[in-house]
Amino acid sequence: MSPADFASAYARLQACRAVSSVSLMSHFACADDLANELNNNQLHEFVKVISDIDADASMANSAAIMQLPASHFDVVRPGIMLYGSSPVAGRSAAELGLQAVMNFESRLIAIKSLKKGDAIGYGADWVCPQAMTVGYVGVGYGDGYPRHARSGTPVWLNGQRCDLLGRVSMDSLCIDLSQVDAAIGDRVVLWGRELPVDEVAAAADTIAYELLCQAGSMSPAV
Repeated sequence: MSPADFASAYARLQACRAVSSVSLMSHFACADDLANELNNNQLHEFVKVISDIDADASMANSAAIMQLPASHFDVVRPGIMLYGSSPVAGRSAAELGLQAVMNFESRLIAIKSLKKGDAIGYGADWVCPQAMTVGYVGVGYGDGYPRHARSGTPVWLNGQRCDLLGRVSMDSLCIDLSQVDAAIGDRVVLWGRELPVDEVAAAADTIAYELLCQAGSMSPAV
């Protein structure tokens, strides 16, 4: 609601016998961008509205917890930072001291040797530039992996990064095994402790929030 509507709404809640207590909350639109002047404007308006009211106040989301101490008030609301993803534009989770708590992983289900000119995936829009070994991983967009992840998006296999090749299918994806020793059944990390979810999100033109919400919708949680 607008600041102009606050006083009357608060009075109605205070007068309602079904309401035992009222807490005051607002939410930043641009807290991930510390330089955005809207942050200070929102904070100023919130302080002005609540200054004469004796009630718990809450405004700070993950980014504001880390960057705007004046917004902490009585209650803070950590969200994405609890998963170990960076809430701050231009700074990695590692730089902020955050650690991943979710690993999204699968297994290598097939290995193939392909020739120069062989195409991979729907649309045949990725073509092998030379003879190469590729692997198929048992995960796809039906499991919450982003369908729009580009070729070159990293996955983690046996201690190193491997590139995604071609389009992501419903229940599988293809990766380049040219530089890694691998066997069927090997563990493949799509994101997690070894591979930041923010990096995968950037390669898929989305945000970590979306990936974390979608991951494992058809997969067992461990």
